[in-house]
Amino acid sequence: MIWKSKNKNKNKKPTGADEFLSVLIYVIIKAKPFKIASNIHFIRDFRSSDRLNGEDEYYYTTFDAAFNFIKNLKPS
Repeated sequence: MIWKSKNKNKNKKPTGADEFLSVLIYVIIKAKPFKIASNIHFIRDFRSSDRLNGEDEYYYTTFDAAFNFIKNLKPS
């Protein structure tokens, strides 16, 4: 399943990975999930390589990238 939205922009392109990552970063910041770092480390350390592939791995990798982006933000 590819993430799509019903965007109303003029070029009518489907929403892509760049927009998805930006929205995910925003959602994580707003949600302030409890113990997010330990959950990501748990998945990284104990995931079964034969069960986390394809779409599941894409979403995990994107979530991990969003978390690392937030972790490295410097307050202004």
